[in-house]
Amino acid sequence: MTFSIVAIDAGTGEIGSAVASCSVAVGGTVSYSRVGVGVVNTQHYADLRLGEQVLEAMEAGASPQHALDGALDAGERTRLRQLIAIDRHSRKAAFTGSACTAVKRHVFGEGCVAAGNMLASERVVERMVETFEATKGEPIGERLLRALEAGQAEGGDRRGRQSAAVKVVPSLEAMAAINLDLRVDDHREPLTELRRLHGVFRREYPAP
Repeated sequence: MTFSIVAIDAGTGEIGSAVASCSVAVGGTVSYSRVGVGVVNTQHYADLRLGEQVLEAMEAGASPQHALDGALDAGERTRLRQLIAIDRHSRKAAFTGSACTAVKRHVFGEGCVAAGNMLASERVVERMVETFEATKGEPIGERLLRALEAGQAEGGDRRGRQSAAVKVVPSLEAMAAINLDLRVDDHREPLTELRRLHGVFRREYPAP
């Protein structure tokens, strides 16, 4: 139903996520973030509580994997969940439940994790990671957007396309920065519209 990525820019400390789906308003249900802590994406029958539970555990000192495992142990219908997370220390975690709709997969990369379900093929998430890694040196928002575009080029959500979102939160040392938080909730070409919005945003707030 969804493909997404979470990532960190080790140079700036910025952490972000990007997501696309053939569901309405995917950005409002999948991605959860906290400045100075990390980012969590919860998808496939997303439980909105899980994102906050994982963030709270990470803020208390748990690694993303321990935080994720603890939240899933406490929850119901674990086999239907898919989650990915990354913290400000570049530690990563992922879980794909056995009952998630195929094609399902998660892939770890340098500074990122990508995951998806109901995919056109496994190459969707592989290409997302490859693209994020290949664009090192670009602003993280641009890298996340390119990763989404690469996943869509491989077929993305096999049902089609409807919504997409990208979010970047600053490091604790740069809390005065403007957050990048863009959503396209219902559009025939959500990634094209997201790319347009990203251009508008960057004209107003150029990347450092």
